[in-house]
Amino acid sequence: MDMAKRRTPLPIPAYTTYLAERTHNFTGRRWVFEAIHDWLSNPVGPRYFLLTGKPGSGKTAVAARLTQFSRGKVSAPNGLTQLAVDFLSAFHFCSAGDGLSIDSRIFAQSLALQLIKRYPAYAATLIQSSDQPTQFNSSMSIGTVHGCAVVAAFIINNLYLSGSRPQDMFNRALVEPLTRLYAGGFQEPVTILVDALDESLPPTPESGSTILDLLTKLQYLPSPVRFLLTTRPDSRVELQFPEGHRLPLSATEFAQHNDQDIGGYVRRRLKRDRLLASQTKALEPPQITEAVQTITRQAEGNFQYVTFLLNEIARGKPWLEALDKLPEGLEALYHASLQRVITLGKKDWSTAYAPLMGVLSVAQDALTRGQLQRITGQSERTVSECLGDSQQFVEARAAQGRGQERYRLYHRSFIDFLRCPEVGKERLHNRYYLPPEEWHSCIIDTYLTAWGSLEAGLPGLEDPETRDLDGGYGLRYLALHLDGAHRGEELHRLLALQRLVMGSGISEHEPLPDESHPRRWRPVWYTAHEHSGDIAGFADDLERAWRLAQKAVPSHPITTDFADCKAPGPDDSMLPTAKWGKAIGLQCRYALMLASLNSLAANISPVLLAALVKYKRWKFPLALTYALQMPDGAQQAQAFTALVEHVPALGAPEIERMLVAALQMRDEQDPVSALVALAPRLSEQQWVQTLTAVQGMPDRYKRGWALAHLVLFQRSFAT
Repeated sequence: MDMAKRRTPLPIPAYTTYLAERTHNFTGRRWVFEAIHDWLSNPVGPRYFLLTGKPGSGKTAVAARLTQFSRGKVSAPNGLTQLAVDFLSAFHFCSAGDGLSIDSRIFAQSLALQLIKRYPAYAATLIQSSDQPTQFNSSMSIGTVHGCAVVAAFIINNLYLSGSRPQDMFNRALVEPLTRLYAGGFQEPVTILVDALDESLPPTPESGSTILDLLTKLQYLPSPVRFLLTTRPDSRVELQFPEGHRLPLSATEFAQHNDQDIGGYVRRRLKRDRLLASQTKALEPPQITEAVQTITRQAEGNFQYVTFLLNEIARGKPWLEALDKLPEGLEALYHASLQRVITLGKKDWSTAYAPLMGVLSVAQDALTRGQLQRITGQSERTVSECLGDSQQFVEARAAQGRGQERYRLYHRSFIDFLRCPEVGKERLHNRYYLPPEEWHSCIIDTYLTAWGSLEAGLPGLEDPETRDLDGGYGLRYLALHLDGAHRGEELHRLLALQRLVMGSGISEHEPLPDESHPRRWRPVWYTAHEHSGDIAGFADDLERAWRLAQKAVPSHPITTDFADCKAPGPDDSMLPTAKWGKAIGLQCRYALMLASLNSLAANISPVLLAALVKYKRWKFPLALTYALQMPDGAQQAQAFTALVEHVPALGAPEIERMLVAALQMRDEQDPVSALVALAPRLSEQQWVQTLTAVQGMPDRYKRGWALAHLVLFQRSFAT
């Protein structure tokens, strides 16, 4: 499986389990739903609704419940008609520990695919916005509508897989088609929910295009398109929406509402949870009432506090017997519970638990035990025991592959606790403080060591198995971890790294050349991504590095008086003006590299592409990546014709990628030759989709030629 496919998001139905988990034992919050209902009831109200709240205040639970209302899984509270089935047009949940969920291209792709499924007119407009020649009208049949939706979905997936820049993809996939849709008379409201927007922010503001960036550039979008956003109090987010409607969950003015909801939640859990009920059956009603009141008071309006506490009690922790000693606030509860884990586990925090939790606190994916062993340097036994001891803090997830489980810290609020040097109302020293830079570096050093170090030129990247270690985690996220560890200079070195090779240097199957072959320099990091089929990931790294270089350029003019330039000190490797010049040079270099990515494919002939695949110099996904990037439609059609015989299997995903590209070609770019070449390899479903598109071609001769070939190959389905 090529890297680009691994980066494709899960289908929308995969959210079902996630939503159920986040709304387990959901209680109250009617006052929040009423506020959202009122906002939706006012069609001329603000475009944005910001639901803010401290970590653990229940923002994601509210977002998940709203999604369940919209999907018809749960009924909305009586009288709140704006929260009826399908009131949300699309939704997206961000998680700092899930790198895919905060990828801005995947965000654009996910929203567009949901809108395609929801609105047939949007799908048709998207195709027309993409210069697709098919014509659609208001009398489309059901089959035509279905075919239109699938073709539109192909276009979105192709935009993602071809490595479009996030802002370009967002504009082409959402902004432009929505604008045209409303200009054509569409009148339905479009409401999009985005949860945990703060978690989509990168380690530093200079880290590249973000989901937040995309959502703040919509001033010209039609007013019926609105966004329901949740975030913790974060000025980086809140200042971007000065005119948005706000509901601060954790505000003092809503303390009574929060206490009522939390009290109801505690009573519900004590009554319905089997393990909790067994521990409270000996208590008298007044004692239960006292327990509910004490827990509610100590929670300080934080749902995560009571959830964590009740889960601890269900596991046998004797908190009900010591209500007078309950910690006040979530941070204090985490501190006390972690101390208990260490005491009972009889292990040292700094050598046993800290490495495990430190690595998990910065990981961009859930990690396997093997990854944890390799990154922390701990034994299999130590990792296993620490995971067992700290199960209340660590979430285990089943993964594909026999016997594989993946682990992540269970809640963002616990990660925040680990990153806070002082905790509690008294702001006391946090003995469990884990500086994130240290653990970013731990991950960085693991992969750089596996690949042979920057100084040695990362020779390990030449071996496919070593390069794709841990499913390609290092390739996907090394640049992000370098950024998070404030090791930007190493990121610049990584992108500048080159290797002198003989032959083409771009084939994993190329035989060793003799000394008579010419030598050439190849960029190491680009080549690794190229072989993994993840050119888009390499472009992301370039943009991240570009932003870091921009940070080094001062906002004030550089002095031309060299007398004002101080001599280099122990922490200065060069004079200020020299640093400025280097930063400008890096920005120019990255701009040229990004431009070259867009033009490189134009210089490869279709015949050469096919030959590289035929003689096993390139893998098919790599050749297809270049074909999809060809700017000339006629050249691309020739490439598809040459490559189609090398596609691995009938109806393979590669056929879909070529098909959607052919359907997007303008009439003068000869899409018919590409469609004719693809026709013998289409699955029955693809054949129907192609027929739908071909019927709308304006050129009668080309339409007839394409239909004739499609009909010819229809016979194979009948037989």
